Amino acid sequence: MNTLKKAGKASKFLLATVGSTLFGAKPSKPPMNIKSVTELEAYINKLVEISRPPGLSLVVVKDAKMVYTKSFGLADGPNRVPATPETIYHWGSMTKPTTATAIMQLHERGALNIDDLATEYLPDFQV
Repeated sequence: MNTLKKAGKASKFLLATVGSTLFGAKPSKPPMNIKSVTELEAYINKLVEISRPPGLSLVVVKDAKMVYTKSFGLADGPNRVPATPETIYHWGSMTKPTTATAIMQLHERGALNIDDLATEYLPDFQV
């Protein structure tokens, strides 16, 4: 197969992939109330079927005890590895909102001032 044909096939694949991501199935509106575990699991299964997210693990803790744990979808789509309660997920940029929330909570409690320089709390920090 010549290079032009390969490039054409690759372009079609890329367009199909991007198109299905941008214009493919959208998640349904989340229910206002969850009345049962079955209803929750049905909604999550619909989400992972359209890969939004492709997989997740859910744990509910009450009074310091795990009362529910279940995984949905795939931890590794290309290799068809199912998600499990032990799956370690890579957070990537998702840590930024979590860190920002923690910093604002500390600021609200007076444990730090967001206007201070980072070196006030991390003396070895260098820009």
